[in-house]
Amino acid sequence: MSNKKTEAYPETGWGMPFKYFFDSTVTVDNRARNGRSTRSFISENLWQPVADNLKEGDYVFIQFWSQR
Repeated sequence: MSNKKTEAYPETGWGMPFKYFFDSTVTVDNRARNGRSTRSFISENLWQPVADNLKEGDYVFIQFWSQR
């Protein structure tokens, strides 16, 4: 889902175009980071700012890749 730099094209994160599916009444705040697990996302303090700013009516979409 992460945002990729323009120079990385055609490599893109699938979350990048997500904002285009909504109108101006919805704010998409994509905080995804490449290569993170649940553990590293929390240990790198990437989750806490999201949790601290959630308001009633907000939605959170989370995707972690599992390789086995």
